[in-house]
Amino acid sequence: MVYLILLATIFSAGYVIFLSRALYLWSQIPDSEDVSEFLPGDLPGISVVIAVRNEESHIQACLKSIIHGEISHCDFEILVVDDNSSDNTRIKVEECASGHIRYLQSTGSGKKAALTHGVEQATFSVILCTDADCVVPRNWILSHSFFYHRFSQKNLCVGFVLPQVYRHVITRFQWLDFASTMLLTIVGHKYWGFYLGSGAHLSFKKDIFFAVNGYESNNHLASGDDIFLIKKVLEKYPDSLGFMKSQKGVVLTQPEVTWKGLFQQRKRWATKASYVKDFGVIFVQAWVFLWVLLTGLLLASGILTSHIWVFLTGVSMLVIKIIADYLFLNYLARYFSQPEVMRAFIASSLVYAAHILLSGLFAVLPLKYVWKGRITQ
Repeated sequence: MVYLILLATIFSAGYVIFLSRALYLWSQIPDSEDVSEFLPGDLPGISVVIAVRNEESHIQACLKSIIHGEISHCDFEILVVDDNSSDNTRIKVEECASGHIRYLQSTGSGKKAALTHGVEQATFSVILCTDADCVVPRNWILSHSFFYHRFSQKNLCVGFVLPQVYRHVITRFQWLDFASTMLLTIVGHKYWGFYLGSGAHLSFKKDIFFAVNGYESNNHLASGDDIFLIKKVLEKYPDSLGFMKSQKGVVLTQPEVTWKGLFQQRKRWATKASYVKDFGVIFVQAWVFLWVLLTGLLLASGILTSHIWVFLTGVSMLVIKIIADYLFLNYLARYFSQPEVMRAFIASSLVYAAHILLSGLFAVLPLKYVWKGRITQ
């Protein structure tokens, strides 16, 4: 009994300290500069690479958001690389009718093969990636071009990705989950030495991609085009990663709108966890997983055995986590001007507990999943 209470106290105190420290460090990082009024004439050119597969519903909105941005101050091109689509993706791309767009057919199978082909065919020295179901902010290309102009020693740059917010609990849960991950991504890069990122908002130097042999050694995994590349580059070129902390520089992605779709997405993400040999990431993931598991076990065993102190210890852990999470997520919701997402906080907390347990299971026991019409593992 004493050991359980002691363990619960350690977990609770550690969690509160972790979130408090993360928020403090986040507050110490200045927002990225607004480049709209600072436009040097020698900005590097940008090749935007988008891997697509059956994206006829989204690709035009993505391309229009890029083309209509503030792009007159640097050279750019958009390479749409088709990963064997069976719908009208190509027709939708051609309807955009822009001289900046090049449509390519992937020479392989899978997203990483498509991205690799796009990088090989790129004209410019900086590659900027997003996904077909995303829309980008106005100064997106310009911001990344300016980043490499100012920080020539950097080889990669990670930016924010958040889901579109609708009224449903499932989309608000995803926003809260993404936002917390984005904060930990930036703080992890800056202070804690672990590395996360999203391929929907990631740029890197073309020559560096080939210097680390691209996605070689993890091509067999459908997911991880972001984290594995970041890790490979930083192993060879330490301290060459930058990031953009900006309220306005957020790439918006389409959320999963069904629980089945969300389930498949999280299975896909979890499969790469066992391949990421990053102690910092593993520690954070394991800590949160064990927290949820321990809280559930204390509550269940307290009820089943009628041990009131066991049950109250579980309740205390739950209450502390709810309060800490609310303060943490409410700060992020206000920073990104999305306070309405907090209306789904309680429901999202229940979903999050199930999500953490399932993600831990999928990471240990990878299962097959469906993605882009393919069954893979």
